[in-house]
Amino acid sequence: MAMIRRRGFTLIELIIVITLTGIVVAMIGPLLVRPFSLVTDQERRARLLERAQAAITLIQREVRQALPNSVRVNGTALELVPVLFAGRYPSGDDPANIDTLTPRKPDANFSVMADFSLPSGARAVVNPHNTTLFYSAMADAYNGMVTPSTTTVSLVDNGTQDRITLSSPFRFDPSGNGSPSRRVFFVSTPVTYLCEGNELRRFASYSAAVAQPTSSSSAPLNTAGSQALVTDGVTFCQFRYAVGVAQRSGLLTIELELSEDGEAVRLIGQVHVENVP
Repeated sequence: MAMIRRRGFTLIELIIVITLTGIVVAMIGPLLVRPFSLVTDQERRARLLERAQAAITLIQREVRQALPNSVRVNGTALELVPVLFAGRYPSGDDPANIDTLTPRKPDANFSVMADFSLPSGARAVVNPHNTTLFYSAMADAYNGMVTPSTTTVSLVDNGTQDRITLSSPFRFDPSGNGSPSRRVFFVSTPVTYLCEGNELRRFASYSAAVAQPTSSSSAPLNTAGSQALVTDGVTFCQFRYAVGVAQRSGLLTIELELSEDGEAVRLIGQVHVENVP
């Protein structure tokens, strides 16, 4: 019976096969990995875009609800004062009349043509025509425009026309005639959006200051009752504001860049600021 001889691979043949296989894998590997890498990159860009858009939308929404002439910027910081409620007051010349408001004379009672509830700590504002004077008044450094922080503002619900009572008579507009549209606003404390480090944060429930706060480690932001992370991964942030006039809205521009693992997305958003007092 004839014997069958079996012949295997030689060491040289095995080395050649391994070498050729390595070359093939090295050539086609990147081609196979690249589609998955592209998908990952697209998902990362989409996440960054979504986060940047959400941050800008949040700021735009709050700016639209800001008190006229309360928006001010300082590079990476934006400050504003949200309006809690607003209404119209009947104007008069006699402060003793509890139904009308006499802005240029001390007045402690007036009616508001609106139906709303008033939270504790609210302050009344009439004719906020100047940003610098407004924040000075909010910080109790100017007597006018905003009721002092020590004055209690109370409301009696009379249906569609409520009555406002101040704990002390106040002269809202010493040199003028009040709001051109007879509007009165009710506000509380300011809000600041601040880009610091690689984070964008929102600060609220802090005392107003004459100078705009620009650091979280300094007063008044370091004592803020509320601070929330809006987004992180911030590599560029800038607020620019073109101040309007009574007949024209201001324009706030928000530029925000977020990055992650080498990917970066930069968005620019704008919002008109109503400044009619």
